Amino acid sequence: MENTSFKFKKWSFRLLIYTIATQIGLTYLIAFYNPISYDTSTFSRNLQILSAINIITLIIGVSFLIISLLNKEEKNYQIYTGMIIYPILVIHTLLSFFG
Repeated sequence: MENTSFKFKKWSFRLLIYTIATQIGLTYLIAFYNPISYDTSTFSRNLQILSAINIITLIIGVSFLIISLLNKEEKNYQIYTGMIIYPILVIHTLLSFFG
């Protein structure tokens, strides 16, 4: 019989990848913004949507990592990567509110 229990570490790692992808998308969007040729309302809407997706994936990913650690799931590269990169992303996201 196959073990069908929910793997929090797997989903935490997937959400980490999604969070990094949205961070790259935000960076690209901001870096190549040209107020002369772009509509500011469209830019603002796209920035808000991508930021909301980023924050949601970050919060859920960190929550899944914490649940995985509390459930004492077997540690592998998924947990170790999350333990290193999630604090960096949380600090980066918090600093973006002050910048």
